[in-house]
Amino acid sequence: MPSATDRIPAPTVLAALPRPERAAACRPFLDAARATVAAAHNDGQSGDATTRAFSSAVDDLVVALFRAALLDPAAPGEGPVCLVAVGGYGRRELCPSSDLDLWFIVDDDRLSSGDPRLASLAEQVLYPRWDLKLDVGHAVRSADDAIAQGQGDPHRRHRPPRRPLPRR
Repeated sequence: MPSATDRIPAPTVLAALPRPERAAACRPFLDAARATVAAAHNDGQSGDATTRAFSSAVDDLVVALFRAALLDPAAPGEGPVCLVAVGGYGRRELCPSSDLDLWFIVDDDRLSSGDPRLASLAEQVLYPRWDLKLDVGHAVRSADDAIAQGQGDPHRRHRPPRRPLPRR
């Protein structure tokens, strides 16, 4: 979607930057994605196509920042952490001014222990988005809680994952 000159920096590059600079490094990509979606919409592309395209661009941004956060030595090392898009974003119905709903999924033990490394990871993933003026909703949940919440969602549909999750 954005041009080759508007790429998101690699996670290793983002991880080396202070938090405010991470957002600045990602801004050209996000601005180009918004401009591309607006142009496609103005050219008559359907709303479904433009929201899917913007969702894909935001996926690239979210994954890059998540991978950068996982590279931090203070990131939670033992046990998996999964980042899940939910709501309109999770359904690939993200409009350029919509909010991004994200869940961090962790095991029950880590959730109940109040592991401060989880808070650090969440901050590193969320703060650059806030610095980019993206409206982000988030929660930290156990897998069981996420399943229970998802079963109550009237918009729930089975969809295969869009891409493999990053592994540590």
